Amino acid sequence: MLAEVGLHWFAFSTLWCLWLEGELETRHLADKTGVAKNTLSGILNMLEKRKLVHRRVHELERRLVLVELTAAGAEQVRTLVPKCSSEEARITSGLTPDQLRATTVAIRAILATIRQLDAQMQRPSCSRCVRPGRRRQTAAPAADAGFYGWRHGPHYAI
Repeated sequence: MLAEVGLHWFAFSTLWCLWLEGELETRHLADKTGVAKNTLSGILNMLEKRKLVHRRVHELERRLVLVELTAAGAEQVRTLVPKCSSEEARITSGLTPDQLRATTVAIRAILATIRQLDAQMQRPSCSRCVRPGRRRQTAAPAADAGFYGWRHGPHYAI
């Protein structure tokens, strides 16, 4: 259904979030949609080319960028939400109300855990953690560098 209008899930999530919340700073929009800021930048480029969103620099704090839906973007969301709702109802139709509630609770718990773990990986929690800079490295990365490049090792185990 999203492919029919040339959107992917994260692009739709971005539009939907702006429809619900109104104008947002890019950092808050990235947080609410669950995507990295650099990923959001690509999504916004695509949505802006299609005239579904508009970005502007904050008047007082020039480093901040605000994003808002255009009229076309709002119309796109109004068209897609009923379709998404009916698709959601179709794919969950085999669940009893109790199963649906339990699934919803479980998915929310998983998403909350992912957000929590991601926040721990992106922000060092001890002074020994050092993220390598963008300078050219002449030696191989340290053996204890984690997935995101934090040295000293994981602060949690999966």
